[in-house]
Amino acid sequence: MRRIVLLLLIGSQLSSFSQEARGSLGFGYFRACPQNGLKNVNYDDGHGMSISYLSRKFPMGSWAHFQFGGRMDISGMDKKEFDPILLNTPTEDYGDVKVSNSMYGTFALARFSFGNGRVQPYAEALIGHRLFNTQQQIQAQNPDFNPQFESLTVYDQVVYTNRFHYGGSLGLTYQLNKYIILEAGVTYTEGGIGAVMPLEDIYQEGPVLRYPHVFSETDMLLINGGIRFQFYKVERRPSSGGTPSSTPKKYTDPPQEDNPPPPPPPPPIEKRKLEPKKDSKPRKNNTERS
Repeated sequence: MRRIVLLLLIGSQLSSFSQEARGSLGFGYFRACPQNGLKNVNYDDGHGMSISYLSRKFPMGSWAHFQFGGRMDISGMDKKEFDPILLNTPTEDYGDVKVSNSMYGTFALARFSFGNGRVQPYAEALIGHRLFNTQQQIQAQNPDFNPQFESLTVYDQVVYTNRFHYGGSLGLTYQLNKYIILEAGVTYTEGGIGAVMPLEDIYQEGPVLRYPHVFSETDMLLINGGIRFQFYKVERRPSSGGTPSSTPKKYTDPPQEDNPPPPPPPPPIEKRKLEPKKDSKPRKNNTERS
C-alpha cells in the first residue's frame, strides 16, 4: 500500500520530475496441476503465490520487446488429517496429526512481448529448480498438561525432492495505467524423476504413520493470474530556492546515568519434541481431508 501511494504522489508531480522506465515487480496467484508421471501417481493439486521481477523492456524492432528477470513460486499441495495419537509425555495427552505437501520454485526467466497497445501477448523461457516437500505436524490437544514439551512439533522433509526444471509460459498483459499491469497465462515446467508422496497413499499403523513414497517425474502446469507494478527512475530538477546552511550542527552525548544496567534475562528453557507413545493405539476420529 505504501508503494502504491508513493507512485501516485510521483505521478502528481510530473512537472518537477523527469522519469525513465525501469523494472517491474509482480505478484500472482496460481493453480498447480501435476502432469504426466506426477499426475499418474495421484499427486495432489494445489494453489499458491508467485513473486517475480522483470527488467525494463529492450526494443527488438518496432513491435517486439525483451525482458529478463526471476520468479519464485510458493504453494501448498493439499493436506490430510489422521486419528489422534497418544503422546509420550509424563501426563497422558493426545496429539492431533496432520500431513501436508508443499512445492517451491525459483527460476531465471526471459520474456518476449509483442505489440505496442494496451493488450500484449508474451512468451517466456524459464530455467531453475522445484522442491517438493512432505511435512508432518503433531499438535498437543492439552499443551498445559506438559509445559516442558512443545505444543506443536513439526517434522519437516519427511519426503523431500529438489529437481532441475525448465519450461516456458504463454500469456497476455493488459496495461491498466502507467504504473499497473494485469497478467494472465499458463506455465509449464518439466523436471527429473524424484521421490514424491501422494497423500492418499499415507496410512496409519498404530501410533506411527507410514510413508510408502514413489518415484516419479515432477512435471508441473501452473494457471496464473496477477498484477505487476511498473517502476520509474525519478530525478528531481534543480530547485531555485536557497541553499541549506553549510555549518554542521553539534551534538553531545547524553549524560551517563549512575544506575548500572539490568542483568541479562535467563536463557529460555528448550522444550522437548512431541513423539507418539510406543505400543499405543490411535484414538478413533473422523479423518477428513481438506
